[in-house]
Amino acid sequence: MITDVFEIIPMISEKKIPILTVMIYFGYKIPFVVFLIIPVAVLLATISCFSLLLKNSEITAMKASGISLCKIISPVLTTAFFISILAMGVNEFLVPLANTKAEYTKNIKMEGRQEDRNSYNISFRTTGNRFLNIGLLNDAGTRMEGVEVKDYRADNSISLRIDAQTAEWIDNQWLLSKGIERRFLSSSSFSSKGRIISEQRFDKKKLDILETPSEIQDIITAGKVRAEKMSMIDLWRNITLLKRSGNSIEDKLVDFYLKTSFPFASLIIALLGTSIALQSARGAIAAGFGISILVSFLYWESIGIGRSMGHAGVLPAMLAAWLANIIFGVAGIALLFRAKG
Repeated sequence: MITDVFEIIPMISEKKIPILTVMIYFGYKIPFVVFLIIPVAVLLATISCFSLLLKNSEITAMKASGISLCKIISPVLTTAFFISILAMGVNEFLVPLANTKAEYTKNIKMEGRQEDRNSYNISFRTTGNRFLNIGLLNDAGTRMEGVEVKDYRADNSISLRIDAQTAEWIDNQWLLSKGIERRFLSSSSFSSKGRIISEQRFDKKKLDILETPSEIQDIITAGKVRAEKMSMIDLWRNITLLKRSGNSIEDKLVDFYLKTSFPFASLIIALLGTSIALQSARGAIAAGFGISILVSFLYWESIGIGRSMGHAGVLPAMLAAWLANIIFGVAGIALLFRAKG
């Protein structure tokens, strides 16, 4: 938020941006920022709570009264669980909408960029080994210009190439216009590699791909839109479409599973915070604050490392997304058993 403030302050005077527009922009940013810092708030609250109980010897009094440690910490963990469920709901329904509106406000209303809904220079793999290159796709997604279709064999040699001026969605099918189709000889020998065996021009020709205009736009969206601007439902739909088209989905899967793992950070962090606080006999609140900040940064770094390893294919997508929760959860349970001992 501070970074955004220093970036926008010069724009207020240079571009005469209304203060109300700036306030609206930061209003849209708040849900995502709150979502990110909820685990930190839960950790700090947990450590502060138990530090005060320890400082006033109330934990000792409860144990002396026969109350088990599990019953002492259960209200905190139960509250943290419901906070996690709430965070997941906020991240699913509110954050994507708010982030989309924040980006629109900044790009269009503050920086004055022109909104162009057309898409340019699109390339993706469709069914099988067919690749589609599009120079321009219109706003509705029903008309392509500068269309290039390539089919590849198992040995990565090209078998078919179609070039067409346009392609239009008519009667639930794609129709190519004014183009040329070339077929190539199999590259069984080096001398024959890339040789054209037939060449045919056409005025109209059906384009055999399964993707509809809306699905092509989803493929484009999947490559451009960040996960923070998509709900789990939208992200999973894009993953399914990309998988059907034979495209790589590892990075999208990691982002999808992160949408399930990060909201539960509040529960994991509360468990760890409880375990850390119970290690201290005096309940130093100042030390607890420092520990909260340190643990939070370590947790965020662990998420970043897991995400990077998942995107690189080093770890399975689900394990990469849940890596931080697993590490800190195990650490919390181990420290809790130590405190019980």
